Amino acid sequence: MGDVFCTVTGNKSVLTKKHFDLMKDGAIISNSGPFNVEIDIPALKKMSSLKRTTRTFVEEYSLKDGARSTCWAGDASSTWPQPEGIRRR
Repeated sequence: MGDVFCTVTGNKSVLTKKHFDLMKDGAIISNSGPFNVEIDIPALKKMSSLKRTTRTFVEEYSLKDGARSTCWAGDASSTWPQPEGIRRR
């Protein structure tokens, strides 16, 4: 029933379909753990009627029940440097 869910465990399936079902509209989910298995992105995609990129590394999933969840960094760790508009030499 929170607004922001950030996983940092390194464990598999920390946030799954049963959690997505309980999240309110506008929930933000992110993984800061060392592995990309903490958030069940395939389940989130399956539950969604629409996925759109709102900005670089930020995706909004519109669930079939009308709720929306925003995922930062997709299935990557959000602690990795992911700046926008910075040219690397």
